[in-house]
Amino acid sequence: MKLLLVVKKIARSIFGFWWHIDWKSKIIDLLIVIIGITLAFRLNSWSESKKQNGLLKDYITSFDIENQSNIESLKNTLSYCEVQLSKIDTLKNIMRVGNYGDVRLRTLSPSLLNTISYSSSTITLENIKESGDFELIKDYKLRKKIITVYEYLNEVKEKEKVLNDYVRTITRPYFFEKIRYRDFYPVDDKGLIQDHRYENMIIGYGILIQRQIQAYQTTMSKLEDLDKGLDLSLAD
Repeated sequence: MKLLLVVKKIARSIFGFWWHIDWKSKIIDLLIVIIGITLAFRLNSWSESKKQNGLLKDYITSFDIENQSNIESLKNTLSYCEVQLSKIDTLKNIMRVGNYGDVRLRTLSPSLLNTISYSSSTITLENIKESGDFELIKDYKLRKKIITVYEYLNEVKEKEKVLNDYVRTITRPYFFEKIRYRDFYPVDDKGLIQDHRYENMIIGYGILIQRQIQAYQTTMSKLEDLDKGLDLSLAD
């Protein structure tokens, strides 16, 4: 009987304790904690997203500046190559009609010694690939354009080697033997201009530089297409 009274007394004390707790304020406190954690998480996510967007804009801006530079450089290279091709075409026409007394044979022949070199930059792509940030560019079409352009830039540099090797291994050794470099006067004038190797060199050089111009023009179209894509991305 005494035990039962003790149990009842303890039960009343427990229920009395719970009864006096302000549950409303406790629930509000709990909600505040939950909301605070949620807001902190979202704020952190927003901050990270803002940081990534800023980094992405920096990369796109860098791509845009680099692409503009590559376009201008290619314009200059194309202009140079077209002048070269014009000289070579003139030489071909002179040789075709057999006008060996034309003074332009002497003045234009040095163009056969000229190599070409398009100066392009791929620093931004290399940096973004090494940093692992390339995934920041979510626009699939823009990413594809960037990759395509840099593939063409590498390819066009490889194609340059064909013409430049032709000059180093064929035209320069030939002229070293046949020409006095001081005034570019033939050691054997008649032997030079009527030498089939001389005419073959002109034709070969013309074919190679024409192909190189076509490669440059294709690359230019890719650069200009990327330029439009980058402008749209920066405008967003």
